[in-house]
Amino acid sequence: MDEISSKLEQFRHQLSGLANVSIVPWTNNGYVFLRYSDSQELYAFDCSFSEILGHAIQSGGEEFWPGMDPLQAQLALFSVHVMETIETASIEAHMLSYGKRGLEAVKGKLPPAAVHHSSKPEYMRW
Repeated sequence: MDEISSKLEQFRHQLSGLANVSIVPWTNNGYVFLRYSDSQELYAFDCSFSEILGHAIQSGGEEFWPGMDPLQAQLALFSVHVMETIETASIEAHMLSYGKRGLEAVKGKLPPAAVHHSSKPEYMRW
């Protein structure tokens, strides 16, 4: 498995307890969608997977789980930020965006990748 596929899988695995994760297309520049497990609401990030991964790495996590693989620890802390953001989001806010205050749920249109996929390919596992 190449490095990008490995990171995509780690990302999806780490958030699997929180949401079903899809990345369309399955590349570093793909859109990231979350079908939140508790409510089944669909959320989308407003930036590419590589940008999201950059934010997750910057947020740290190694200090909380010093024995864990660094990327795994970073993604674990990131998943907490995602959960808190979704749990406090207004009912019409389904876009996840990075602003001055960090990760926020905001109103906005879903990316075209969500709108134009009436039949779900196998990598969209929700």
